Amino acid sequence: RMARALLVAALLGAASARIHTLSIADDNRAIFPIESFGFASGGRAQISVHNFQLQGGQTEGSGDVLLGFLLRKYDTAEYGVASIEAAAERGTCPLQEEMQDDKVISYDHLVESSGVASLDVTFTRADEGMYLLSFVRCLPQGDSASVSFELHAEFYNAGKDYLSAGERSLPLLYMIMAAAFGVLLFAWVGLVVYNRQHVHYIHHFMSLLLVCKTLSLVFQSVMLRDLQSSGHTDGWSIVYYIFAAAKGLLLFVVILLIGAGWSLVKPFLSSREKNLLAVVLGMQVMVNVAMILTEELAPGSRDYVQWTNLLKILDVACCCAILFPIVWSIRSMAAASQADGKASLNLTRLRQFRQFYVIVISYIYFTRIIVYLLEANLAFDKTWISQLCTELAAVCFYTLSGWRFRPMTDNPYLMLSLGEGEDEEDEEAGLEMQNGEFGLRQHSGTPDMSGSDDDEGAESKGSGTAAGPAEVTADTDASQLTRLPEVKEDDDEDEERGEGATLMRIGGDE
Repeated sequence: RMARALLVAALLGAASARIHTLSIADDNRAIFPIESFGFASGGRAQISVHNFQLQGGQTEGSGDVLLGFLLRKYDTAEYGVASIEAAAERGTCPLQEEMQDDKVISYDHLVESSGVASLDVTFTRADEGMYLLSFVRCLPQGDSASVSFELHAEFYNAGKDYLSAGERSLPLLYMIMAAAFGVLLFAWVGLVVYNRQHVHYIHHFMSLLLVCKTLSLVFQSVMLRDLQSSGHTDGWSIVYYIFAAAKGLLLFVVILLIGAGWSLVKPFLSSREKNLLAVVLGMQVMVNVAMILTEELAPGSRDYVQWTNLLKILDVACCCAILFPIVWSIRSMAAASQADGKASLNLTRLRQFRQFYVIVISYIYFTRIIVYLLEANLAFDKTWISQLCTELAAVCFYTLSGWRFRPMTDNPYLMLSLGEGEDEEDEEAGLEMQNGEFGLRQHSGTPDMSGSDDDEGAESKGSGTAAGPAEVTADTDASQLTRLPEVKEDDDEDEERGEGATLMRIGGDE
């Protein structure tokens, strides 16, 4: 059912247009918002209602019925929706609170025209502002009464501009930000190519994230430009949703993988990290479905309200979930810095993770809370500023994260992985090398005579008397052990021959 709804919403791009159609059947909600729009001077609203029916609680006369479609001016769209919802909770009637700028299609008008009514309003400079179209049913009260109707609304500003007054700058804004992310992508690819020997798998994910982010902004700009001129998106919304969904998915995955240290500090994920990744991926799929449906469904429908609430809940849940791997890594390194002899390395890595944690928290807090509060207090023709702040925050976040985890030789984050790595794997490697791996043996007072030929025994004695590089103790660092075979392999051939001849002469004397 969900897949079918998603497909229908993606194909019906006109639903997200400013030429808006809403069909309501047997809806018992007393008050609900339908659409908001910022009208500048010269703007126009054309609203028509067809096949209106009131079922239940209706009397013979219209005096006991108080309902209609209300187009009211508010400071912001958020304040308008909150006022409508508060009126529904208190049981008050907005139709009885007449305001100067109200435009109403009343029930009397609907009855007189046999369920068909229209409203055509042209806005002057004195009428400029944010308007919210709502349906209000004050009488009859109760859930037993319901309405059915079809509504067609067309909102636009001067010059047949179908974007709200605060959205007219968005096509240019998104194209400029796409160019900015294109520059970041070019610089990042240059770093990856120049330092290809230090590139990890996570760097390829970060490259793909930048590609999807750039393309999503490009197609969002194209979609809004098409909506601005024609009132509908002509299929551009489908392309935009594809890249926007991929961008959202990759963003959370990249943050989660970096926080877990995957491919930078360790080549695998623990079981709980894998489970968390699966949960985040599942929630992100639901977020993308909710995002598409909230954009495509009519704002006044029941499904729109449900999907909008689900989108907010899942988005907050994803933001919280990606913080767990960072917190786990910080706790692990804090404990490790006190337990082993590598306190300085662990403390340096601990600072790296804490800084990344602060960056992620700041980005989430700013884009999910600060921007929302800013948008709720902006004038109707300045709402584009909130989107500008969101994209600037994204540029800063992508730049800081990319610079901190860029592929390079002396990157502190990557160098630390060579110093400590995976503790369990280092211990296993150390045990293998102590037991004879890489041609090394633990030093003892007598030569090894078990099944070895005379040359091996002589070589063991020679290396033992020299207290040379083959001597291994339990306290030997794994990084020192890995360098020992290289020392042996790099010995000069002439020196080996001379040492072998000396050992043969000693054997002959004995």
